[in-house]
Amino acid sequence: MKCDTTQAVWQHLKRLFEPSSIAREASLVETFYGIRRLENEELDTFVSRLKKAEDDLIAANVKLKPEDHIKAYILLSHVGKDFELQIQSIYQWQKDNFTYEKVLEALLLENNRRKLVAVSKVSSEAVQAFSSKSKVSDSKTSADGSYLQKITCFKCNQQGHFARDCVQNVSVSQDTSYLDSMTCYTCGKTGHMSRQCPDGYAP
Repeated sequence: MKCDTTQAVWQHLKRLFEPSSIAREASLVETFYGIRRLENEELDTFVSRLKKAEDDLIAANVKLKPEDHIKAYILLSHVGKDFELQIQSIYQWQKDNFTYEKVLEALLLENNRRKLVAVSKVSSEAVQAFSSKSKVSDSKTSADGSYLQKITCFKCNQQGHFARDCVQNVSVSQDTSYLDSMTCYTCGKTGHMSRQCPDGYAP
């Protein structure tokens, strides 16, 4: 059989490989009406699966398109116990407001509210953890401070710091003894550095 267009080829292949229309329709009806939200499945993912099942059903036979309120009932009854309170609230609505879009909107709003609560809880825990860490750090600093009060510097004999942290200048005798071993690169004499050479820099 020769097909003139790609559309004709597609239709021919579809007829060859698709299961019988009645069996396929029965399978799609069962899939659509039996679809359920999986445990821990995101609401958006479940809604997408429901929409795809509906689209497949309509593609197989447009007469099988479910009515709007049927879709709303399926969404409510198969969304899971996580949304039990919201479902009970929706059951109190006026009949005119009971549409698939409004039910979906109400469930999505509740889902987003829960996500915001979870995010703010995590943020709050992070702030508390940081605050606790800061308190521990502050107490450690104060403990270190009290410990240092008992330390005596062997350079200046003052309490409160180690010799390595001493801010007091070394004594002149220490400076002199240190400089005695220094050799000036300008004049070659000992006792001073090149930048302090009394002869000055000779080019």
